[in-house]
Amino acid sequence: MKYTPRLPDETANVTPGGPLREFALLFGGTVVILVVAYILLGAAVDLIVPHISTGLERKIGAYLLGSMERTGATGVEERVLQTILNELQEDCIHLAYQPKVHFVRSDAVNAVALPGGHIVVFSGLLGRLNSLNEAAFVLAHESGHFKHRDHLRSLGRSLVLMSLSAVLFGGDSRVGNLLAGWLNIAEMGFSRKQETWADEYGLEALNCRFGHVGGAEVFFRAMEAEDGTGGVGHYFSTHPRNRARIAHINAYSREHGFTEGPLNPLPKALQPDFPEN
Repeated sequence: MKYTPRLPDETANVTPGGPLREFALLFGGTVVILVVAYILLGAAVDLIVPHISTGLERKIGAYLLGSMERTGATGVEERVLQTILNELQEDCIHLAYQPKVHFVRSDAVNAVALPGGHIVVFSGLLGRLNSLNEAAFVLAHESGHFKHRDHLRSLGRSLVLMSLSAVLFGGDSRVGNLLAGWLNIAEMGFSRKQETWADEYGLEALNCRFGHVGGAEVFFRAMEAEDGTGGVGHYFSTHPRNRARIAHINAYSREHGFTEGPLNPLPKALQPDFPEN
């Protein structure tokens, strides 16, 4: 056989299908690996959380609380909110430890349950309250997160997400941030489910404390009306939209025989025009 030299084919070093196909396969495979790892590690978090000691939980909560700037707090709001929470704890919610309220001046319409029994209430949310019943519902709702240890589950999943993104793409990778954003959106369904459970817990505590659930629906309707957006600027970005929450609390109340009732006046110290010390 005679050898005839010739130049190599132009596609000798080109992957079949082109670079676009290669990128799609690489990107798709990475997404699959990240999602599978996230699901498995997230499941591991759910298994570990029930076994975390209250001592470790308090240390985590103290660290997170220390990172919050609490300028302008007079202490009066904290004391009044703490009294409301103490009454709920004694008569209705009976957590394994005594939860503690912290008040932060901020425009955020929010409240946060931190590990170790810390409930942070922002003045932006306090400004939306019009009755003692609403204040009690918010505090009972946040206590529901302690009951289910939702705060630790969410924190653990967030750490898993950040760690995976950093390992696979580096800390400042755009691709990593994009994929983390997608997973975060998917995880919001889990968070909304937690919020629904906490709403139910809040309703039960409200009915226990006042003999009715008046105030829960009022709170969400007031926020929806003030936002003027159908509930877009609502309590927590991961919370269900206000209209969905109102529908659910009404359905849950009917199912459990809860009724509406008169609202108790909001303590003077929690009213927006209360003078600071």
